[in-house]
Amino acid sequence: MATLSRRDFFKGAAAIAGTPLVAGEAKQEKPKHNSLKVVHITDAHMDLSDPDSVEALKMAVSYLNKHYTDLDCVLFGGDNFNNNMKADSDDLVYKKIVEKLHCPVYHVRGNKESSPANDNRIRLEEFKKLFMSYPGMTVEGKDWAVEINGHLILGLDSCIENANYVLS
Repeated sequence: MATLSRRDFFKGAAAIAGTPLVAGEAKQEKPKHNSLKVVHITDAHMDLSDPDSVEALKMAVSYLNKHYTDLDCVLFGGDNFNNNMKADSDDLVYKKIVEKLHCPVYHVRGNKESSPANDNRIRLEEFKKLFMSYPGMTVEGKDWAVEINGHLILGLDSCIENANYVLS
């Protein structure tokens, strides 16, 4: 697979977003509505050593499922879990909780996921396998794109491997 620069990825995504996809003489069907209802959550910092943070994430999922039944998606913008537990227990618990949402869920990796304080970090390929393999998602390097109701959503990962974590 050819590699693309970040700039080329964005130019391609913009070109695709602006180009109607029509086969032959058939007309493109318009979406039922052209609105986009999104909730963006960032820096949740779910931490298995802090039961309150786990409960808070569960409550957020429950609240959204109950009160926002017409969401098109939920975007998690990084530092979703603290990634400070042995093996992959925290990322799997986080994933199990957020996938109870009634709508698609998309994730951007933050420095907590890419360069935590321990040696058990989730590698980019592991993160992609767990959180960037959803239907309709196009993945290029660390970034992704998905189209919902005619709107293009880009997930941009600006993490620098092994350089983002600041020890206090």
